Amino acid sequence: MKKICIVMPSYKSRDKISCVIDKIPDYVSRIFIVDDKCPQETGAFVSENYKDKRIKVIFNSKNLGVGGATIRGYEEAINEGMDIVVKIDSDGQMDPDEIEILINPILLGKADYTKGNRFYLVSDSASMPIVRRIGNLGLSFITKISTGYWNIFDPTNGFTAIHKSALSKLNLKRISSRFFFESDMLFNLKLIHAVVIDVPMKAIYGDEKSNLSIRNSLGVFFVKNIRNAVKRIVYQYFLHDFNPGSISLILAAIFSIFSFFFGGYNFYQSVVNGTLSSSGTVMLSALPLFFSVQFIVSFFNYDYTSIPKIPLQILLGDR
Repeated sequence: MKKICIVMPSYKSRDKISCVIDKIPDYVSRIFIVDDKCPQETGAFVSENYKDKRIKVIFNSKNLGVGGATIRGYEEAINEGMDIVVKIDSDGQMDPDEIEILINPILLGKADYTKGNRFYLVSDSASMPIVRRIGNLGLSFITKISTGYWNIFDPTNGFTAIHKSALSKLNLKRISSRFFFESDMLFNLKLIHAVVIDVPMKAIYGDEKSNLSIRNSLGVFFVKNIRNAVKRIVYQYFLHDFNPGSISLILAAIFSIFSFFFGGYNFYQSVVNGTLSSSGTVMLSALPLFFSVQFIVSFFNYDYTSIPKIPLQILLGDR
C-alpha cells in the first residue's frame, strides 16, 4: 500500500481550511499543514480543533511564500518516507474528492508528477474570471517554451502530486519560493527528465481573496520564464547533450546573423549612396532569414518530440 500524504500551505485561510481538511479521504496517511507565519494563526486553529493523528502542523518562523511553505512540507514528507505527495491549497479552490484522479497516473506508473488543468474540459473553466483565462493563455504558452513540456496547460495550477522518485532527485533549494513556484517546479522537473501529466479538474471560485495580483505578476512571470527558457536550452542542447535540435539552433543563429549584418550593411549603403539595392542583394539578405525561421521551426518540432515519456519511477525501479 502506497503511503500518500498531503502538503497544505496555509496563509490567511482560517475560515476556509476546515472545508478542505474535512474532505480529505481516509486513504491519505499523513496531512502536513504548513502555517506560513499566518497572521490569522491558522496552524494554531487546526491544532486546537483537530485531533486527527494524521495531521502534523508545521509553523514557519517567517513567511516563506507558497513555494517555501510547500517545500517545507516536501521535506517533512521525504523524512517520513512518503511515496506520493499531494499539494493542495487551504482556501477551498481545490476539491479533495479529486485527489484520487490526480494520483491515479502515478499509481499506474504512467507519470512522476501530475497537476490539475482547469482548461482540460470546457465546462471545468466556466466559473473562471475572464481576466484569469486570458492571463493563463499567455502564461501557459511561455511556460511551454521555458520548460519544454508542450503537453501541459494551466502551469500555475497548484493542485499537484509527485512521486518520491522525482521528489528525491529535485534540488528543492533551487526552486522559487514565491508565486513562481509551480512554473519553476516544471522547469526543474524537465531537467531531471520527469514525466508530467495534466489531469482535468474544476475551477472553484468563491469569496476568497487571492494573494496573487495578475497585473503585478505578469511581468515577473515573463522575465523568469525567459530566464528559464535560456537556461533549459543551454543545459538540454549544449551542456548535457548535442542533437539535431542543437544543430537547428546553431544554423538558425548563423543565418540570422548573416541576414542582419549583410542586409543592414547594404541598406546603409543604399541610403548613403541614394541608390536602390539590386534584386539579387535583396534576395541574398532575405533568404537567410527565411532559412533561419525554418530552422527555428525545426528546433521547436524536435523540442516537442523530446518530452520525457518513461517515468523515473519505472527507470529507477522505484515503484
